[in-house]
Amino acid sequence: MLPRLTGEAISVIERRRGAGTPLMLYLAYPAPHTPWLPSPAFMGKSDVEYVERDVKAVCDEAHRHGARVKVTFENDFMPNDEIKVTLCQICERAGADGVRDLDGLIKVRELGVSRCGATATAAMLDDHRRREAAEKASLRT
Repeated sequence: MLPRLTGEAISVIERRRGAGTPLMLYLAYPAPHTPWLPSPAFMGKSDVEYVERDVKAVCDEAHRHGARVKVTFENDFMPNDEIKVTLCQICERAGADGVRDLDGLIKVRELGVSRCGATATAAMLDDHRRREAAEKASLRT
């Protein structure tokens, strides 16, 4: 099922090439829900490998066309934080985009986003304070 959904998502991205307008593609993978039966290529492999390969394929195609990818996991079926951490690691390895630093946060804010969370929030705030202090110091000189 995942390979078919991934193929359809890639087809949508390819058809939109050069459209000049934003694309919001909602792709709902059923893989986190059990029980499931993987394709023959993934028999005996972990759920992680199976999901990661398909998330990476979508990210790679989107990036070829200059698009950014945001992955959201509906986590009401995830029984513990270990699964959530694993899914975040999958997305990072697959090349999903996100707000990872202050410059990324500034870009997102410029788009009109009023609320944003990131794993690096504390580091971004520290970076902001340093930049702000440096700007104030340069204005005094």
